Amino acid sequence: MSSKLVVLVLVASIAVSADVIKPRAGKVSPAVERVRAAYKSLAAGDVKAAEQQCRASLKLDSGLGAAHVGLAQIELKNNRPKQAELHLQRALSSDPANSSFQRSWAAFLTMQNRLGEAEAAYRRAVELDAKSSPAWKDLGDFLLMHRSDAPSAIRAF
Repeated sequence: MSSKLVVLVLVASIAVSADVIKPRAGKVSPAVERVRAAYKSLAAGDVKAAEQQCRASLKLDSGLGAAHVGLAQIELKNNRPKQAELHLQRALSSDPANSSFQRSWAAFLTMQNRLGEAEAAYRRAVELDAKSSPAWKDLGDFLLMHRSDAPSAIRAF
């Protein structure tokens, strides 16, 4: 996979993860505040600060899946896909019904050229949140780019 495509996949996954921690009504936990700061650091290119913030978040809430997705991004940037996979699996375990975590998992599987698993993960993301435009778009993009299945991609879009 070209380095340009890897960067695109990383950016897409960061956007997916940021969606998981978007502001909601009510009080925000300190762990979530740390994850939000981590994603800002990661987007700014400060990988070291992002990693520290994600790890601090997990000390406050070890089951916060968004922190694991952030650490997965960092592991990918550091060319450690096995560690990234572990963090993504932890995110999925923390909230198996989270469509955004499924999409992050699917993007990782695509990057690893595990296309059968990736397609299943994209389809699972749609099943989990059938009203999610990003989930449908991701599935359509996958079907078009990796399956050359324009009719199915159009239906997904």
